[in-house]
Amino acid sequence: MSNSTFRCDVVIVTYESAADLPRCLAALPSWVRVYVVDNASSDDSASIAERAGATVVVNSTNRGFAAAANQGVRLGSADLVLLLNPDATIDAINLQRLIDGLGEEGVGVVGPRLVMNDGGEQRPFWPFPSPRSQWRAAFLPSPPERREGPGFVVGACLLTTRSLWTQLGGLDETFWLYGEEADYCRRVTDAGYRVRLVESAVAHHVGGASGKALGPVTFEHFVRGSERFVFKHHGAAGLVSYRMASVVRHGLRSIVRIGEHGGVDRANFRRSAGALFRYPTLVHEPDVVRGPELIVASLEPWDEVWRRNQFLVRELTAADPTLRVLWVDPAYDVAYALHSGVARNRPHGRLVPLESNPNVTLFQPTKVLPRRLWPWTD
Repeated sequence: MSNSTFRCDVVIVTYESAADLPRCLAALPSWVRVYVVDNASSDDSASIAERAGATVVVNSTNRGFAAAANQGVRLGSADLVLLLNPDATIDAINLQRLIDGLGEEGVGVVGPRLVMNDGGEQRPFWPFPSPRSQWRAAFLPSPPERREGPGFVVGACLLTTRSLWTQLGGLDETFWLYGEEADYCRRVTDAGYRVRLVESAVAHHVGGASGKALGPVTFEHFVRGSERFVFKHHGAAGLVSYRMASVVRHGLRSIVRIGEHGGVDRANFRRSAGALFRYPTLVHEPDVVRGPELIVASLEPWDEVWRRNQFLVRELTAADPTLRVLWVDPAYDVAYALHSGVARNRPHGRLVPLESNPNVTLFQPTKVLPRRLWPWTD
């Protein structure tokens, strides 16, 4: 079958997924092309995918879900892209229902209902995390479940178009595990498209299979994903407010709830209070093994005029997809800018992901004092 006959690219990110992957692959129709990106599993995930006929990429380190999903999408060329967890299954009929839903005018992302092994239904559509919703949850009963409107579909089974994916730059790789689908759906919404749950389509989902392989750090990844979303879309002040609301919410609940639920609330309370006290405006990187890292302290800024340093960084990241680069511009001179009227080309004092290369992050420090005061101000 030629590439042109494949109607949809299916991208599956695996990590210790050998127990679930055979069911996932067997359910897929013949008119999809499957790409499996394995995040350094120690089991037979990669070989199982190869024997099933999938195109397989094996990473030397666990790059996280977002980075690996972006890898997989770049391998394909079909107009439609399905992100599918290895512990989820969807057959031809239900995938076609998703495709029909995505074909409606103004729709950019669709997801199916998610049915678990015991027959119960996993919540497939969620509102976006926000400080306001967290404060509301602290003092008011949970609102009725919404299945439409502003929000995101669960990334266990998410269908979008390649054109929109390319337009938005795929998943934000600063999300390592959890939160990346909410961020993508938020950007889809901001671009003027709708995110829709297709009620007639059903996928079966075990839930949390890859997370279980990571052990106790899964909880931390889940919380960080929500915090990273809030920080990105509501800023540092929004993150502080969100964490304060989490402390109040889980502190109150841990008093009145007992058993397993009370334990979860106490863990959330301790974690949110600790983050609020130690690093209130920061979201820490996950405690995982990553690839090599490079800091480039440049005498010239990263701009539209490319110089040797920029070409070098491009070639290095192309040679090693796990390499992460922090590019440090010359400092933004506040006094000089005010005196000369020179406009800044991007926010200084903040980390800014490079749109054309997700492996590169730009940073420009701020120089507050004028040079004439003291040479060491530089």
